Amino acid sequence: MIAEASAAISGIKTAFEISKGISALKSETEINQAIIGIQRVLLEAQQAALEDKQRISELTDRLTQTELAGQAVERWNTEKQRYALTVSELGAYTYNLRPEQANGEVLHRICATCVEAGRKSILHTKAKHSGGEIVVCQHCKTDLTLAKFIHSISKVKSSFY
Repeated sequence: MIAEASAAISGIKTAFEISKGISALKSETEINQAIIGIQRVLLEAQQAALEDKQRISELTDRLTQTELAGQAVERWNTEKQRYALTVSELGAYTYNLRPEQANGEVLHRICATCVEAGRKSILHTKAKHSGGEIVVCQHCKTDLTLAKFIHSISKVKSSFY
């Protein structure tokens, strides 16, 4: 970008120097050649200025995107603070909404795998009975058994020995 700005300034200076010398020229041909030279230099300076403007526009866009990404990270970090990492009796990790952070929301759990990937995915109950519970993440399809199922079925003897 600095090189393009320098080229533009240098081109304008060159055009100015050429124009100062026009009065010393004697023939119309020499004057026309000097004018063509000035036009060429000014065109090059204009091109350098245009390239500079495009580069500034690209850098501005990149800065805007970086700022937006930074804001998204800040929002996600704020959201993530509303949850507490917990481990179930069977070793499954989930993030549970802190009751004091509910702000009217139903208490729920989100997927630890998805949280680490920077997204919020509420875990849905897949099976729940006899004290046991299995939940599933709709996004990453992870199944988590949070509590053991208590089986009260008597052992059935097999007639095949």
